[in-house]
Amino acid sequence: MSQRALALAKRETRKRRCWKTLVFPCIIEKTSAILVTQDVKEAVILGDRIIVLAPNPGRVDSVFTTETLPRDEQGLVVESDAKVVDLVESIRNRIRSTTAQLSDDDLLERVAS
Repeated sequence: MSQRALALAKRETRKRRCWKTLVFPCIIEKTSAILVTQDVKEAVILGDRIIVLAPNPGRVDSVFTTETLPRDEQGLVVESDAKVVDLVESIRNRIRSTTAQLSDDDLLERVAS
């Protein structure tokens, strides 16, 4: 295994340990936590609800739920499940559509109106 691959594997292991440290007390104590992240996969694995904010100004654009996704014994969503992969892709597509750059024609049309 290359040095880079080994470093990535260690980082993933630390990340998963950190996730478990966050999720497990919330399950035991029946409390909530708010996590702000740019990592869609992380949001799906850890969250019950994923809220996508629209830019300028930041407002709620859409809400996704993970209630029906399979979870492991620690309460984390099973990331290899097809439903999880589909949800991650749906959220990424929604983010792309809310942050898409306007074309020059769109900008000209806005200025002209």
